[in-house]
Amino acid sequence: MIQMEYMQGTDLRILVPLEAVEAVCSVHKDAVIDTVLDHSFDILALGVSRRDMQPRNVILRYQERGTGMPRCTTANCPLRFEVDCEGLYMVVVDFEMVEFIEPDPNPNEPLIRRQRIDRVKQVYLTPWLEGRML
Repeated sequence: MIQMEYMQGTDLRILVPLEAVEAVCSVHKDAVIDTVLDHSFDILALGVSRRDMQPRNVILRYQERGTGMPRCTTANCPLRFEVDCEGLYMVVVDFEMVEFIEPDPNPNEPLIRRQRIDRVKQVYLTPWLEGRML
């Protein structure tokens, strides 16, 4: 099935170009990777293992800008005005490279999911943001 739809938002690579990866504050890095991994476990629970988990496949949905106040205290963080860590909403796109596996209902258990995210988070964090994950 192919579903074509306009996704209003911004490709993560545009918000965080390669040369700005190091400037992303730890609060935003944690929020982004936690949300990406959370979505990945949702997809995995349905029996779909993605083989192309890259920043280009993540669209950050527009968020209310509110008062124009920064959302973190790091002066050069590229996500400072763009991403609310408490209300982060993203869409995962491009399911061209997948493997169908037996569905795993365990990731839906909050404690198990948190443990799994914490276990793989550091493996993915820097290489994923730099677009080096395969």
